[in-house]
Formats: sequence, structure tokens, C-alpha cells
Amino acid sequence: MNKENHEELLAELRELHENDEHEKVLDSIEKIAREEWDYDIASCYARALNNLDRYEEALEILLALERQGKNDGFWHFRVGYSLYYLEREAEAAEYFKKAIELGDNYKDTYDLLKRSLIEALYKENFSVILEKLKESETRKLFEDAWDFLSIFLHKYFEIMKKKPDGEKMESFNNSQHTLLAYNIFYGQVSNGGFIQLIQNGYGGYIFYGPFSEIVKSWGALKTAEIVDGAKIVYDKHKGELEQEKTMEEFSEQYTKIKDFKELETDFYEVMDKETEIIRKYVEENINDFIIEI
Repeated sequence: MNKENHEELLAELRELHENDEHEKVLDSIEKIAREEWDYDIASCYARALNNLDRYEEALEILLALERQGKNDGFWHFRVGYSLYYLEREAEAAEYFKKAIELGDNYKDTYDLLKRSLIEALYKENFSVILEKLKESETRKLFEDAWDFLSIFLHKYFEIMKKKPDGEKMESFNNSQHTLLAYNIFYGQVSNGGFIQLIQNGYGGYIFYGPFSEIVKSWGALKTAEIVDGAKIVYDKHKGELEQEKTMEEFSEQYTKIKDFKELETDFYEVMDKETEIIRKYVEENINDFIIEI
């Protein structure tokens, strides 16, 4: 391939990439004999594979380019990207760090480095995590309340994956149960309101257990007040709310039962502050939330 054709191809690949037409990138490159692929063309091919979630294939091509890519920040980013989505986060972090050292100042690179470091730490046992949290650099990674709370939630989810259905919830003490319940409550209400929470089968778990009482004791007074208010509505409409429904019938519930709306608005206004309160309680009572796996 002559230089002019090479430049035209790279310009075409760049345009396709910017338009998210990653399959067309592969198609264009595959028309060229493999022995004619140079570093730039192979890199574009690997990038397209990454963008199509074909991470193992992308990584194989990128590692074959290691000699040429060792001083290229984009190469390091792409390797890190493949590794991150292959759940090899600790390895990915090293490539993102190197990309930044080589001048990669894109926000995505810094964000993926942070996520890699956080998610790699989630996989450690509690003794390692707690020791690392004594370091100021590690603590900075967990400034977000949910990143911190997920240290514990990841372990709880891991246990639930291993346990038979009948034993899943028996593994947890009241504090751990309540943190799990808050995670469910926050996720369901912030995404689809109380009607979604109930339709997904969590009504009894949130309203008839000790959830409200315990989060109140943790200092999340507004959450407890909102849950208590929502329980009144739940009890009033329980039969209708818990019936199995089509998507159309589910959507109609939002216009039929409007009593949750004000409570949901109240929660949206305070949910970040309430999560910080819960995070503070967990930090101050950390031994109640640690669990052996």
C-alpha cells in the first residue's frame, strides 16, 4: 500500500470510529491482506474490537504490537481498556498509569484508572482492604460514598452467589442486611420509584422488616420517615401493587397510584446526604459490616 492510500485509509477509519461504525472499521481493514497491516492499521482494528466488546481478540492483537507500542500512550490505554473489561483490573491499572506518564491526559483514562484501582481492591480480602484504606492515596479513591459502601456490598453479593437460595440471607447480621436493603431501596426508588420496588418483589423486605427502624438509628432520619410514609401507601394498595402485570399495566400504575410521588421527590432531594450519613455510620462501626468469605 502506498503512502497516499495509507493516509486515505487512516482518514476513513478515523471517520468511521468517530461515527461509532466499528463493524465498518473491521470490514474496511479486512479487505487488506494481513501482511500489509502496519502498526496504525492493526491498532485501529484492535480499537474497533474493543468498542465491539471483543476484548480478548483486541488484547491478542495489541500484545503482538507491544514492541512498537511501548512508547505510545494510546497503545497502553487500549491494552488497559481490554484488560479492564476482561476483569483484570489490577493489570489494567498499570497500563492506564503508563498511558498517563506518556502524555495521555484524557479524562476517560483517569476515570478508568480510578475504577481499575477501586475494583481491584474490591477483590481483596477485608484484612488487605482495611490495611490499604489507612493509606491517604487509597482513601482518596473512596471519597464517593457508594464506592466505599460497595467494598462491603461486593463481598455480600459474592456470598449470595455461593449460597443456596434458602441460605443466602441467613449469612448476614442485621447491619449487613440493612446495608443490602438500603442498596436495593436506593437503586429501585431512584430508577423507577416505589412502584418499581414493589413490582420487583421488595415490598415486604423493605416495609415489613426492621429496615426503617435501623436506618433511623444510623442517623438517616429522612429515609426512615419516607419509608414509613410509603408503607402507609403500600398497605393501602398492596393487593393491586403486587399483582403480576404486563409492561403496559405496570406503566399505568404510575398514573393510577400517585401517593408515592411526593415521597419519591423528597427522597431524590436528600438521597445523597442520606447516603453520606450511612457511609459515616459504616465507617464508624466497620466491624459490624465485615464478613468472612
